[in-house]
Amino acid sequence: MTRRHGLLFVVVALVAVALATGTGALSSSRLGRGVTAQVADDQHAQLGVVASDVTVSGAATDVALLTLVNRRAVTLTDVNVTVREANTTAPPALSNVTSIDGLAPGEAGTVMADVACGATTNSERVDIDVVASGPGIEIDLSRGVQVDCR
Repeated sequence: MTRRHGLLFVVVALVAVALATGTGALSSSRLGRGVTAQVADDQHAQLGVVASDVTVSGAATDVALLTLVNRRAVTLTDVNVTVREANTTAPPALSNVTSIDGLAPGEAGTVMADVACGATTNSERVDIDVVASGPGIEIDLSRGVQVDCR
């Protein structure tokens, strides 16, 4: 019996040592991996964009800047459009930029704005940011529209 007790004591001691020092298993790891993403041109993108270059004399209302086409199988429920401020104070000035309420699959919508040139003849590239989202997707893009004042 003493021999069994001694053997049992050795086994219990080994288990206790293994539990106290760990088994060498990982508690966490980190792995770096390269990712390659392919960008589709607008005619194959999930959100198609057609930018319209604009020529205005004086001022114009409801000028088409961008046409957006939803090429996803889900409705884009929220489409926000922002015109980035130009670096100059010279015209053209854009105001009343319309956002699109939403785009069903295959549906197109047009972003419109009022353009004021005044008496100036100036040409400016206007950058427009679009963020469109729906169930499980968010699309963020920027496009430039050339606005010529004549």
